[in-house]
Amino acid sequence: MTPSSGTSDRWAHRAAIGLAALSIALGLAGPARAGNAHDEAKAHFSAGADRFDQGDNEGALKEFEAAYALVPSPKIQFNIGMAHERLAHNVEALEAFDAVLAAPASEIPQERRDQASNHRRDLLAKVATITIACERAGITVSIDGVVRGKTPFSHAIYVEPGAHQLLAEGAAQPLPPQSLVATPGAEMTIPISFAATTPPATQVPTTTTTSSNQSAAVPPPPAALLIDARSTPSSATWRGPVKWASLGLGAISLGIGVLETLTAIQKSKDFNNVPDNCMDDGNGHIRGGTRCEQIAHDQTVATWGAAISYGVAGALVATGLILHFREPARERASVTQRSFACVLNPSITGATCAARW
Repeated sequence: MTPSSGTSDRWAHRAAIGLAALSIALGLAGPARAGNAHDEAKAHFSAGADRFDQGDNEGALKEFEAAYALVPSPKIQFNIGMAHERLAHNVEALEAFDAVLAAPASEIPQERRDQASNHRRDLLAKVATITIACERAGITVSIDGVVRGKTPFSHAIYVEPGAHQLLAEGAAQPLPPQSLVATPGAEMTIPISFAATTPPATQVPTTTTTSSNQSAAVPPPPAALLIDARSTPSSATWRGPVKWASLGLGAISLGIGVLETLTAIQKSKDFNNVPDNCMDDGNGHIRGGTRCEQIAHDQTVATWGAAISYGVAGALVATGLILHFREPARERASVTQRSFACVLNPSITGATCAARW
């Protein structure tokens, strides 16, 4: 089901809803003892469709989730993704559409898969995609206090643009949260490495007024958590230069075409104002002498030059516009390179950080 404003679209969406509901009622029907659950799921799904059409996106989302809890069909994930997208829950919407595309082809019609792919492409330009790379397995990664999984990750993590706190847990020594800044459409690879440095403790003699020499052990420096976040453009870098070169050359060709047009107009005036009474007999023959023939020739050359210049300008500008609008939004919004690194240092403020943007 997709949002619609026209009557025909609404009927098409209602038909899709009916097909999905029918799949729940028949295609997913199980033993008799599960019939009530399927009926209840169908009722929730229908209620969610009604609320969605009425603009009650919160209510629609609750009904779709209730239906999915009873009958976990990937078809319902599409509707959950649509409701999340309307509510601007971009991360949740992406995860729902990913679930649709991960389902077997036999369960999701190709048309619905194409729709999910289109929505997913639009949503990727609004969030940041994080890939976690860690040499240790079983490290729990949390972002803003929400556990996102354990290493190794088989999928990317989506976050909304802005500042976030990343916490990696599971090492022998606890590590504090680390900061990162996400931008719309960015693809960030965050390698997490634990550099254990535990040299022998050194003894430092101290003297007090109540006892003799005592030894105080200096604690070893803790492990360091390094974060390096780089945006990774997803396509070749030739698009930008070619796009701007096409638009620039197109503008130059357009200017040449205007000059040639003005030249042709002036030659036409000269042809009519020659005292020798220049005439064109209509068969390609110019009468009135050599001067008249030269002016006519110059007018023809200028006319053809203008036409060719306009044609070249149109082709170049069209090429530039096509490259611009077909360029993925995430590339237009991405930054060439950014990095952020923190090393724990309890003797100062807890951590020493450096960033490059």
